Formats: sequence, C-alpha cells, structure tokens
Amino acid sequence: MKHILISILISSVIISFGQTKQVFHKFYETASDIHISEWNIDKENLPLAYVQETVDSINRVIELKFFTNKSLKYEHLCYISVWIKYEYPDENTIIEYYLDSNGEENAEFECDMPSKTIFKLSKDKRKIINTKSEYNINREFYLNKGWNEKELNEIIESLKSGNSIDRVISYYDKSYYKLNKIFPISKDFQIEQFSFSKNEKEEILKSIKNTDNNL
Repeated sequence: MKHILISILISSVIISFGQTKQVFHKFYETASDIHISEWNIDKENLPLAYVQETVDSINRVIELKFFTNKSLKYEHLCYISVWIKYEYPDENTIIEYYLDSNGEENAEFECDMPSKTIFKLSKDKRKIINTKSEYNINREFYLNKGWNEKELNEIIESLKSGNSIDRVISYYDKSYYKLNKIFPISKDFQIEQFSFSKNEKEEILKSIKNTDNNL
C-alpha cells in the first residue's frame, strides 16, 4: 500500500510539473513594431489581432503566437516573427527561437533578424550578461534568388561577428508572465530608448522596481 501511495504522489508531481496554461492579449501594429494594447483578454471574444501566450508550470513563457484573423500567415515587417518559442536548458539560460508561420527557424538576414538567440543570465536571473545569435536560413530560397553559397556564408559570418549583448530578451515585452514576472535587462538598458506601449512599459517597470527592491 505504501508503494502505491508513493507512486501516486510521484505521478501527481510529474503531471503538475508538465502542466501549461494559455492567456491571450490584444496587439496592434505600427510602422516599425507590434505592441500590446490589452493584457489577458477573454478567450471567447478574441479581436482581429491577438497574441496567444503559453506558460509553463512555473510561470515562464514558452511560446508566443501572433494571430491576425486567426492565422499566422499574413504580411508583416521582415524583422518581426509571428511565432516565438523559448527553452530554459538551465536556471540561467534562455533560448529564444524566431519561427516562421510554419514553425520553422528562418533568419531574415536582410533585416538582421537571427533564427535564435541564446541569453546567459546572472545568478538572480535579472541581468543579461551575454548573448549569442545564430542564423539558420532557407538556403534554397536565397540560391534561387541569385545568391551563391560564398555570399551567404560571408553575410552570416559578418552578422555573427557583430554580435553584442542584447539589452532585452526580444519578445519578453509581449509576454505577460515573462520569466515568472522577471524582465531580464543588460547593464546598458535604458527604458527611454525603447518605444514600448503603455501596457508593456507598466509591466516592465514593475519587474525593474522589484529588482531594485531586492538589491
């Protein structure tokens, strides 16, 4: 009987740990970006443009999908991704994937848009201390457009060599939960240099204020 109870408890923990939840937000497009205009909207009354945010069992965002007319296939700026995924391989690493409407990694190097970025965080997870971007592209597409392998390799190497430490995790401002409400920033971050929406800025400032209070 004791072994049965232990097995039930272990199974319950595994099920709980694997649980996810989804929340929805309203967004709008500008000439240069997309922004959140309302957090946590009613799932049964979704607007034309909305974000579907998936969160894991410890309140970390693991996926963002930007729908227009219930579809991920629509015209948008080349440096904007309609599908973002996150992985957390350890306590201080975040991998952000920039996906196309089919869920495939695809860098847009004309717009300096990588296919994924790896963020290394401080011990308290509040500071970005290093970033590394990768550029996986649809080579066949560019070769058919008249590019050659040498040109593609040179451009990608040039982009990699220009890597600097990102000041924010690109799409975390579009997430309500972020890293369990933590918004990691680099030492060079200045909020005035970003065009966050009112709603995005409020959530970011809450996170930064909590960071300052913990210092």
